[in-house]
Amino acid sequence: MTDILIYFGIFIFFLIFTYLRLTDKHRGLRLPPMPRFMLPLFDPRLMRESWKEGSNFYQAMVNMGKTYGSIFRLRFLNIEFMHMLEYKDIKNAFVTQGSKTSDRMSKFCVFNYVSYDKKRGNTVGLLNSSGRVWRETRRFTLSVMRDLGLGKNRMEERIIDEARILTEFIPKEKQPFNPRLLLVSAVSNIICGFIFGHRYEYDDDKFINQLHNLDEFTQSVANQSPTLLTTWFINIPGTAANKVYLLTKDIDRFAKEEIDRHRNVFDENCISDLIDAYLVEESKRGFADDVFNEFSIISTVRELLCRK
Repeated sequence: MTDILIYFGIFIFFLIFTYLRLTDKHRGLRLPPMPRFMLPLFDPRLMRESWKEGSNFYQAMVNMGKTYGSIFRLRFLNIEFMHMLEYKDIKNAFVTQGSKTSDRMSKFCVFNYVSYDKKRGNTVGLLNSSGRVWRETRRFTLSVMRDLGLGKNRMEERIIDEARILTEFIPKEKQPFNPRLLLVSAVSNIICGFIFGHRYEYDDDKFINQLHNLDEFTQSVANQSPTLLTTWFINIPGTAANKVYLLTKDIDRFAKEEIDRHRNVFDENCISDLIDAYLVEESKRGFADDVFNEFSIISTVRELLCRK
């Protein structure tokens, strides 16, 4: 019975391998090199390099580049990725030819999945959307931020006011202390002023909890775990994909509470922050619009907060 299971497993393995080879839409194209032998779901060389470097995904990529050059391809879970290691290649791809490479990955990436609007069938927000949705969202958000004082004297006044409040919370005793939380709170309050129209007290429990969530989110992303490249792992506890997914849901709840509060006191003649401006545009276009709707607002707010 054991031998039958082994032979059956080998048969299924080569069946999947053959199917992927025959259905490879990139065959015959002049593309950058990739490892010659790759398993159906992942590249063993990448796994080996990641393990050797202590799960340092970036250093594993550098090591791969020594063999395949500064531009090469890899496959993870049957998704092909193009890796560029040198500045000149990145600049050429995303600046010189930016119009050809501005689209984002499909919804199967964790970051795109959490911003995917299932009702309207498109990805929304500033960072993960593509094409018309991305252009309209970006243009509108930048316009509103400038109107609210970004890059003007009003921005300087907000920073000075927040700096004054920050100095009041610095311990008076001449003892060593860690200023990280205070500094993060001050910077986040500047962003919150633009998004929500108000700041939070440094000892506000809800605010502190969200700062911890944003910090954990940033650290999880910085670890560059391969599990973030697919949604297969979002429900598996302990994976980076699951952690990012849960943190995203918590940050979204926080953003929705603020949006609901704005709706309750909304006055289209008094626009004081980004959410107010979004609500005005939403009412003009109708709630069924694929660019300006509640889920789009939540995604945009989350992405701005996570890039603090």
